[in-house]
Amino acid sequence: MSKRIKILILSILGVGVIGFGASQSLPSAIDVSVENLQIKYDEATQIKAEYSLTEATFTKTDIKNPILDKYENEPKDEVKVEIGESKIISTPILFGLLGAKEEQIIEPSIKLTRWDEVNFLIRPDLSDVADKDKKLIMDGNKIRFETPKINYEFYSYPEGEGGYKMVWYLNEKPASNKIEFNIETSGLNFYFQPSMTEEHLEEGQTADETHIYDKDGNIIAERPIEVVNSYAVYHSTKGGMNDTYGKDYKTGQAFFMYRPHLTDIVGNEAWGIYHLDIKNGTYAVEIPQDFLDKAVYPIRSNDNFGYETAGASSQAVTANYLYGSVFTAPANVGAVSLIAFYASGNSNTVKCTIVLHSNLNIISNGVGGASAAVSGAAWRTSTFATPPTPSASTGYVLMGITGSSEWYFKYNAGDANQGHHDTSNNYTTPTNPTDATHNTNKYSIYATYTAAEGEATSVSSGQIFNSSGIIFKSGVIFK
Repeated sequence: MSKRIKILILSILGVGVIGFGASQSLPSAIDVSVENLQIKYDEATQIKAEYSLTEATFTKTDIKNPILDKYENEPKDEVKVEIGESKIISTPILFGLLGAKEEQIIEPSIKLTRWDEVNFLIRPDLSDVADKDKKLIMDGNKIRFETPKINYEFYSYPEGEGGYKMVWYLNEKPASNKIEFNIETSGLNFYFQPSMTEEHLEEGQTADETHIYDKDGNIIAERPIEVVNSYAVYHSTKGGMNDTYGKDYKTGQAFFMYRPHLTDIVGNEAWGIYHLDIKNGTYAVEIPQDFLDKAVYPIRSNDNFGYETAGASSQAVTANYLYGSVFTAPANVGAVSLIAFYASGNSNTVKCTIVLHSNLNIISNGVGGASAAVSGAAWRTSTFATPPTPSASTGYVLMGITGSSEWYFKYNAGDANQGHHDTSNNYTTPTNPTDATHNTNKYSIYATYTAAEGEATSVSSGQIFNSSGIIFKSGVIFK
């Protein structure tokens, strides 16, 4: 078709033409185009206050510890949330009369990053959804993507230590009872939290889905229903033993992926079942078939990603028992100033110890003082009068002991034999737990140390901070 005929058609259609190239300035007919996205963002007061927008990505940062670390000059602990990804598409201009143009659209996704080091990204598969059938809505603090069969909603929540929700809605019964997403991860380990019936039980113990009981029926461990069949997500190399000048990793727990909760429009409920395959990059939620068959649509799945730093399960504490988990001392480990253990209960105190894993002996000066007497759920700190010095790249068991039986120590299911439990010890004078038994408990316990003298740590060139005996030169800290 000639240029003259095209211009004539445009004139007849009432579009108005300044020149053939003017067609490129026609408004986008795609609701999720970046052009339309910017217009909606400018009008969404609450979203604009909470997020920045760069091309097709909403970004917000939740600073958990604003103190700057002295290696990267960054907050010691922050979570960054990114919603949406860019995709380039080709769209016809006036039914193809003027060819096509490339434009940028937003596709739904969620990416969570912690400490500016580790992250995971979840992305719905919209390969079978036409771009014209995608819609973006900003409603209060919620970012919503709509498609004919499934809608997706993203927003933060403040409860506990905060977190982020990815809520999705099935508008009609799906062909499969397994809803799949793509997942990409970097620097993270995912620990499955099974039903208590699948945990190792000692002689005389019984269990149901959420509790372990002793022979007398007393609760000795508890896992909330929303935690059963969920995932605790940890930094793969940091946490447990932390440099006081570095990031605030605590135990290394970065996120918690709670069990998906399903409801239909009339209030029927069920629990979704996670199928997480990091190697093949799939994140799926299985919906019980009976629930799917009887549901009144739409169905809502509430996928919560928490920022909690303490474990989600609770171990009932017996007085004069030692409890703890194995961690490996970093290469730059130095004198340990304190150990923190997360516990709930009365206002009694806890003492912590450092135990060499190879022989289960407490190291020299490895018994900390009693923590402050506080009640409720909190980190309890045991400080060393004479700081002990562990050896680099060596395994140690960080352990806690109390004189009270009205406590719970927090933990998650972790690695095989990571948990240690000694039933023949003494709070007043802790002794070597050489007869400790093992389990998978990854207790919420960590140590803080000062980096060993002579160690060098790479930093960005030009960063400066004041600390006695530390000099910057060519992007390396020399002590």
